[in-house]
Amino acid sequence: MRKLLWILVLIYGNGYAQQSDQVRLMEDQADVEDVKEVEEDLIQLQGFLLRPLNLNRADQEDLAVFPFLTPFHIEQLIRYRKLAGDLVHVLEMQAIPGWDPGLVRKLIPYATVQPELTFRNTVQDNIRKGSHLLLFRSSLSSQAGFLARYHFTSPKLQWGLNTEKDAGEKYLQAGKGLAFVSGHAGLRNMGAIRQLVVGDFIVNMGQGLMLWQGRAVRKTAMPMAIKRQLPFLLPYKSNDENRFMRGVGIHLARKRLDLGFFLSANRLDANRKVDTATGAAFVSSFLNTGYHRTEDELADKNVLGHIASGGMLGYRSGSFRVAANVIHHRFSLPVVRAGELYNMYAAKGRDITNYGIQYHNTWRNIHLFGECSVDGQGDLAGLQGVMVSADPRVDFSLVARKMSRGYRSFQGNAFTESSDPSNEEGIYMGFSYRIRPMLTLDAYADHYRFPWLRYRVDAPGWGRDHLVQLSYRPDKKTLVYIRYRAERKSGAAVLERMKTITEYQKTGGRLHVEFRPTLEWEWRIRAEFTSILSSGSEREHGFLTSTDFFWSPIDKPFSLNGRIMVFDTKSYDSRIYSFENDVLYYNIVPAFYGWGARSYLNAQYKISHNWHLYLKISRSFNGMPARWTTRFQFVFHI
Repeated sequence: MRKLLWILVLIYGNGYAQQSDQVRLMEDQADVEDVKEVEEDLIQLQGFLLRPLNLNRADQEDLAVFPFLTPFHIEQLIRYRKLAGDLVHVLEMQAIPGWDPGLVRKLIPYATVQPELTFRNTVQDNIRKGSHLLLFRSSLSSQAGFLARYHFTSPKLQWGLNTEKDAGEKYLQAGKGLAFVSGHAGLRNMGAIRQLVVGDFIVNMGQGLMLWQGRAVRKTAMPMAIKRQLPFLLPYKSNDENRFMRGVGIHLARKRLDLGFFLSANRLDANRKVDTATGAAFVSSFLNTGYHRTEDELADKNVLGHIASGGMLGYRSGSFRVAANVIHHRFSLPVVRAGELYNMYAAKGRDITNYGIQYHNTWRNIHLFGECSVDGQGDLAGLQGVMVSADPRVDFSLVARKMSRGYRSFQGNAFTESSDPSNEEGIYMGFSYRIRPMLTLDAYADHYRFPWLRYRVDAPGWGRDHLVQLSYRPDKKTLVYIRYRAERKSGAAVLERMKTITEYQKTGGRLHVEFRPTLEWEWRIRAEFTSILSSGSEREHGFLTSTDFFWSPIDKPFSLNGRIMVFDTKSYDSRIYSFENDVLYYNIVPAFYGWGARSYLNAQYKISHNWHLYLKISRSFNGMPARWTTRFQFVFHI
């Protein structure tokens, strides 16, 4: 009996283990940029735990939501179904070429091969067999924020409503309405309708040169996770107040053709100013924090009207796909940038237009993908990627990109060093080698340059970034990996009251150990260091160590996990990011700097089959009086 329980645990795992790849993507990306909100991704993955994806009916877009599936994995599954027919059991995934046991274990909790509900069933059947999510989240403080959410999902129907306020905000804001409300309703997989959404939704085009509002990672310790591959249109389920469309969108698919278009009218936060000479209003910058706590922050809320329209026309044949994209943005006020030299090529005026072509194809063991785009001023941007499965144990990846200094898009998000796909040239090379079934070497090198000036850098720049990670998994209960990362790039400095260009060097290392000594316990131990050096300043060092535990009693309605952490860095420049587990769907990757300690405890209690209570208690100490915070969450899911 105990052996059987071990098998179930190793196959299905727990909520933390099932999201391990998502955790790695979030934590690694935090070193190079602010982590984009991924709550909607966690909601979707959790939804597949309750209603698994039918592998016999899933296509490329369905499978693209899993961050650990590369285009090779997806293509091999589709080819296997064509040659051998439908899978008869989820464990048959082990017979798919290129699918190793580790990958199969990751996907099993989210997958099934059972017959799927079709729209020949009535709408009543869709509603009866759908799933409902009701969630409330808040904390115990006088300035607490809160979130209330309801979602319904079935094979053909979906709708939802979110409302929230951040800590320190008022829910009813004078002259601005409610802090934040978002909703959607739609159909999917109904005849030619791949997706139809009325309300709030996100749009993803190509490789992010023109527009990408969904999950989009850059350089991480997963060197094959380089391609943008989410669907063109998705309902919006998260709480970022500026990263979505509001209107109507539709994606149609018929035989070999794809057609999608959308129309959105929304309002954005921006820094509104008035020209003292003419009295004309304009905006100098866009604001994306979503915070409206002070009078100044409230004054910037929803001041800019934004109308967006666009479409996609695609053709596909087997693994080959090509599509033409177009999008036009119109703002209610002109964008006028500060008169700094680095803003010479910045987006200005009231209109931004982009046209582009995207493509991908798999030939034998080579997968090609890319996008070319031109903006309304005639400036160009291009990105070309390739993945090669050279051997069952060896994979290569490469991304070459070139964006002219004048190219501009709005809410673009490509595989680049900068957060904005503009003014950059570079080449990225990744490598993954499974030396033994228990030993894997992952590495990448990225060399890039910036042809024009950037914010706070008054000269063209350059950079080199390298990472090597060796992972050792001697058995299903133990994982050890060691990582080293080195980065050198140009930047700005002030020497003897004069601005100058200097070179920054940053190195970092990590040792991570996790093991499950018993059926109910798991332990994770980590030690991490960082070192920063720039011309004219002393070298800075940083160190962080943490211990995590997870306790999931098999015969109890509750589970616990916690952490004890100590960190010491000289300043914010030598900060270290560390992922934190939190209540369901809510995870953070805070930066730790200075000297201090942090501890937290998460608890989950199953009140009934449908009702779950989540609680997090944390304490931070960094030279000032210790701070306690408490967050709780109720979830009703059927």
